[in-house]
Amino acid sequence: MIREIAARHGRHVALLGDLQGPKIRIAKFTDKRIELKVGDTFSFSTSHPLASGNERVVGIDYPDLVKDCGVGDQLLLDDGRVVMRVESTAPDALNCIVTVGGPLSDHKGINRKGEGSLPSHRLHTSFRRCDESIALAALYTANHFPGVKAIISLTESGFTPLIMSRLRSHVPIYALSPHRATQARASLFRGVYPIAFDPASLPSETVSEAAIGELLKRDLVQPGDWIILTKGDRYDVTGGTNGLKILQL
Repeated sequence: MIREIAARHGRHVALLGDLQGPKIRIAKFTDKRIELKVGDTFSFSTSHPLASGNERVVGIDYPDLVKDCGVGDQLLLDDGRVVMRVESTAPDALNCIVTVGGPLSDHKGINRKGEGSLPSHRLHTSFRRCDESIALAALYTANHFPGVKAIISLTESGFTPLIMSRLRSHVPIYALSPHRATQARASLFRGVYPIAFDPASLPSETVSEAAIGELLKRDLVQPGDWIILTKGDRYDVTGGTNGLKILQL
């Protein structure tokens, strides 16, 4: 059934079975969902009522989280879609400031991102290809530049998003390609989502805007978001990715 629906909509869907292990989660909000902005203060409390979260505080049923975290730690919520930094601690609470905003709803996961968890893939080795360098630069930028919501990779063969997928990141990667085989391949990469897009059919000066438009019309990004875009000077050769842009929509 999944294959039939995917074919009908011209999309490639990878199937993967996963059994999730234990996960620390926040409790519930009075209105089920809140919206957090960069600079907001927010607390996680072991004493706050578990069903009465609001824009300033939410309960948590894992008491050791307060003991395990310290000032300066980064907390990733909802798989990194929202990020906070611990500003102070109390016996029953972590008091934070929002560094990456967004919506937050009931029972989302929370985990700590310490310095030791920053990607170290190939930090001490040389790169052999230009597109490999661009791919890794894009992921390091995404992991260190607050507010990046998406990476757009214009790709012929899928090599650039493949290299990107080897680094862990909370930022989704969108592989834009005109080739069905590349789209199918990219759908198997971690954190990569293929989109049919043919840059060679467009005037070169409109390609970046059109690629961003593909994400905007799907509500994958919003005006004001930061994105990273990688592409090459030519769109009909493999291994041609040689440019990276950081753009605010």
